[in-house]
Amino acid sequence: EMMRSVISYSYELLSPSGSLYLHIDYRTSAYMRVMLDEIFGEDRFLNEIIWHYKSGGRAKNHFSRKHDTILFYSKTPNYYFDIKAVGIPRGKDRRNHMKQGVDENGKTFWSIKSGGKEYRYYEDALIYPSDVWDDISHLQQRDPERTGYGTQKPEALLKRIILSSSPSDGLVADFFSGSGTTISTAQKLGRRWIGADSGIFSLHTCRRRILNSGIGGSFNIFYTEDIKK
Repeated sequence: EMMRSVISYSYELLSPSGSLYLHIDYRTSAYMRVMLDEIFGEDRFLNEIIWHYKSGGRAKNHFSRKHDTILFYSKTPNYYFDIKAVGIPRGKDRRNHMKQGVDENGKTFWSIKSGGKEYRYYEDALIYPSDVWDDISHLQQRDPERTGYGTQKPEALLKRIILSSSPSDGLVADFFSGSGTTISTAQKLGRRWIGADSGIFSLHTCRRRILNSGIGGSFNIFYTEDIKK
């Protein structure tokens, strides 16, 4: 019921071009998918993103659980999404038995023939993420990003979400701020942000993280008592 309340309010607060990403694990992914279908509508489901990571420990009684699920929904069909913002150059690496060539303008490309046609892929052409993200590492114990907050996520994960789904003047909100990864990344990317959490340790961690980021700018912290007044 708590999650239904938060998701329902999130839906109301979203702009018509807004979208929601819900990061969960295997224990609740099925329940949350059904709930999001009810609130947003089944036709507003866009992706079930699998974040596959490598971390310590191997299970012996079942297959090791090494992924989380991120459910991606939009409020309307006219949602903001910029896949080019998260593309990376193809580079010089050879892929899928492709042959290297140089075109009439001196640009290097890789090519492959299929169905009698030649398909060319240039070094500077962008490769876009699929719905399986295995290129973003889980935070290691000695990672400089670490704040000491148990559920902390890497900034690279939120950077991909924020860049692809919010314009440069967009407003990003995280209602389970935890260690503050979302708001810290949003600030670094020049977005406006709102963060909320029910834990006092989370609020202190977020505050310290923003102040230590060296980015600058001002922000306000409101506690429950302040809001009630």
